[in-house]
Amino acid sequence: MRNALLLFLASLLLACGGADKQKKGKQPETDTLPQARTDTHVIHEKADTAINPSLYAYAGAMFGMRMDEVLATEGFSGGTKSGETVWAPEHKRRVGNHNYDIVAHFHEDKLYLVTFGSAWQTAAFIEFDMVSWLNNLKDVIAIRYGQPQFRYKMPNVMDFEPGTHKWVYKWEIEDKVIQIGMREHSEGARYQAIMWIYNKPVFDRIGYMKSNVNKVKDAARF
Repeated sequence: MRNALLLFLASLLLACGGADKQKKGKQPETDTLPQARTDTHVIHEKADTAINPSLYAYAGAMFGMRMDEVLATEGFSGGTKSGETVWAPEHKRRVGNHNYDIVAHFHEDKLYLVTFGSAWQTAAFIEFDMVSWLNNLKDVIAIRYGQPQFRYKMPNVMDFEPGTHKWVYKWEIEDKVIQIGMREHSEGARYQAIMWIYNKPVFDRIGYMKSNVNKVKDAARF
C-alpha cells in the first residue's frame, strides 16, 4: 500500500513538471504578437500615405503646390518666375532626345498646368522635325503610362490657323490629363510641338472663369 502511494505521488509530480514545460514552450509565441501588430500597422500606415499618381505634374512638382514649393523641386530649381508662371532653367529642359521650354502655370498660387514646347519652326519642318519632337514626347510618356488612350490625325499645314492647337495623343489618369500635339504661332507661319499636363477639374474651372470674363468685357460693347 505504501509503495503504491509513493508511485502515485511521483507520477503526479512528473505530470505537473510536464505542464510547466509546455507553458514555458508556448511563451515565445505570445511574445511575438505585439511585434506582429506593429509590423502590420506600419504596412497600413505606409499604404495610407501613398501619393496618388494623378497628383504628379512633373519632376517633383505636384498639382496644388505653391510657387515657392515648385521652385524647390528637381525640375524647376533655379527656374525663373514670370507673373503666374515658372520657367525651368535651360540645363533642365531636356526630355528624351530633345529640349523643350518647360513652364509651370499657377492659379491663386497653386500649380495646375505644366506645358512643354519645342523650338519654333516654319511649315517646311512640320513633317520632319515637328513629328520627331512630338513623337519623342509620346515615347517618354508611354514608358510610364502605356500607349495613348486617344489618338487623332497627325496635322499638316492646311489644318492650322494662327494661335490654334491640334492634339494628336491623349492620356487620362484620373484627374490628370496629358495631351501632345502641335500649334501655330498667334502671328502665323511658325509651328511648335507641344505637351500639356494638367489637373482637369482646376483647368476646366479656370477656362470657365476666363470665358465668363470675356463675355462680360464683350457685353460692354452693346
